[in-house]
Amino acid sequence: MICPSFTLEQRKTFLQKLSETGLQVRACEEVGVNRRVVYSLRKDDKEFEHNYETAMIVYRERLEEEIHRRGMEGWQEPVFYRGEVIGAIRKFDSNLLMFHAKRHIPEYREKQQVDLTLSGGVLLVHAAHPTAADWEKHARAVESQMPQLPGPNGNGNGNGGG
Repeated sequence: MICPSFTLEQRKTFLQKLSETGLQVRACEEVGVNRRVVYSLRKDDKEFEHNYETAMIVYRERLEEEIHRRGMEGWQEPVFYRGEVIGAIRKFDSNLLMFHAKRHIPEYREKQQVDLTLSGGVLLVHAAHPTAADWEKHARAVESQMPQLPGPNGNGNGNGGG
């Protein structure tokens, strides 16, 4: 479906801004179009959706380049003395470098461990609702498997009766 309120020229500008900022809201503001128009066009126009995703890939690559630059190459920051620049010092962003390393080097990723240890028993219940008679039958079956304990007189069953 062609959206006449979102011209081809506006779409090109939108996609360019999206590839620069990664922000749909900013790209919409740049061309003066409502976000709902973009959502609708992405859903209805496969070529526009493809171009949108390509613009986001370009943005992510640019972002990764900047992360690399700030973490590995750094930047010059001026050094002042008594209000005058007397030199510069190279600064690095170690946090960005760590995030970059975690992405590319598995040993730097945070380890996640799931504990599947169960304590106690597990009650399995059938999908069908048992009746009172079913529960009584089950209780008798369990009782019949329990060891017989001597009663108070030294004989009898395990419930303490004689």
